[in-house]
Amino acid sequence: MPHVQKKDLSDFVLGCEELENNLHPALLRRLLSYLFQHAIDDDITFFLTTHSNVAIDQFSRNDQAQIVHVTHDGTKATCRTMHTYIDNSGLLDDLDVRASDLLQANCIIWVEGPSDRIYLNRWVELWSNGKLTEGLHYQCVFYGGRLLAHVHATEDNEHSGVSLLRANRKCCILIDSDKRAQQSRLNETKRRIVAEVESIGGLAWVTKGKEIENYLPSSAIARYLNQVSVDQVGQYDDFSEYLDALESGAGSKFLRQKPLFAGQLAPHLKRDDCSSILDANTRISELCKFITRCNKTHDVA
Repeated sequence: MPHVQKKDLSDFVLGCEELENNLHPALLRRLLSYLFQHAIDDDITFFLTTHSNVAIDQFSRNDQAQIVHVTHDGTKATCRTMHTYIDNSGLLDDLDVRASDLLQANCIIWVEGPSDRIYLNRWVELWSNGKLTEGLHYQCVFYGGRLLAHVHATEDNEHSGVSLLRANRKCCILIDSDKRAQQSRLNETKRRIVAEVESIGGLAWVTKGKEIENYLPSSAIARYLNQVSVDQVGQYDDFSEYLDALESGAGSKFLRQKPLFAGQLAPHLKRDDCSSILDANTRISELCKFITRCNKTHDVA
């Protein structure tokens, strides 16, 4: 019709019905990514109907997409726009999606919490030139720092706790060292997890500094705080104390709202600034290569 009527694609609304039919989840992710890119490049509006958790996962955190949950009570249909994580979780419950669906992900990256995921996604975006994205090439899963002792990466059925293998064999894990000084020793739980993950061909990244925030460059912090320049956070510094020294109350605010802080700071992160901090360039490059191998493609990274 665009050719016949000699109109731009942007003049049309395209509707697609359940594209997931007869498609492997990995292929569906690629198709959805392809359509999304065309929507952006050609200013097209797409309406997709779907029962697939893959599509919901892929677009649930995308600011340029909207998810509408349609239900019917036997008398009337109701449409409700999904805005929050709780909304999307309820939607997946309606679709009877189980945790075992993580088995379909090309790669699982275990992180301590939401703020770690934000930094990691930004770094992967920068190092891969936007070619690797969460939801398409990998999925992040939270393990919670204090719960690490109950996690393992062995096939031992007698082992109590959560098995990383049961979620997905292609896994990597990001762990805060929590070291306060160079001579500090990594605790036994973290050494065990690193050994187990590496023994199955996974990737274990233990931060060279105290926490993931010790990788944040001073240039990004300065832009975030609207200051001309600030000192670089030390390798083993407490990040909240570092922020309080730069701006009164900034550290306390950070501790209360880590994900919000990460979300606001992430756009200020630049590859050139980050690559010179500790072992960031080496570890992020390793992570991108690992994700690429898991996807078995030659068109990324």
